[in-house]
Amino acid sequence: MQERYLLKLGMDYFLRQLTVLSAPFDGDLLLAATFVAICQASVKHLNEPGLPSPLAVEGVFPDGMRRPVTIASVARTLGLPRETARRYVHRLIASGHCRAVGARGVTVPSDVLRSEPINQLAREHVDAMRALFDGYERSHELLQA
Repeated sequence: MQERYLLKLGMDYFLRQLTVLSAPFDGDLLLAATFVAICQASVKHLNEPGLPSPLAVEGVFPDGMRRPVTIASVARTLGLPRETARRYVHRLIASGHCRAVGARGVTVPSDVLRSEPINQLAREHVDAMRALFDGYERSHELLQA
């Protein structure tokens, strides 16, 4: 019973996250996934699992600390053909969500990460996480009753 309840919680969270993450990108899930892949890859070298970094100012690393991400690495991360990844990366550049760096790299500028649409995404993500954790806690209470 607990496994099914937790599966339901996980699916609810997953579906809510799809909506939350895609909202700044007019509902385009692949565009959102490309944005997230670039965000994550550009600061992977700075993140220590489980610990907030003191190098991040209000949760955002300065632009100079970010490493450019290649289209090929985005394609690998998302399991996409390189041409599909290229099209989505170029859409993000055209919309101002990403910036080309050098001949083959791209990053998400810190001003984008501090923008109101991304701040709203962060707030909604926190709400979704709270709902997931609250549901998990309730599952233990229900099974012990």
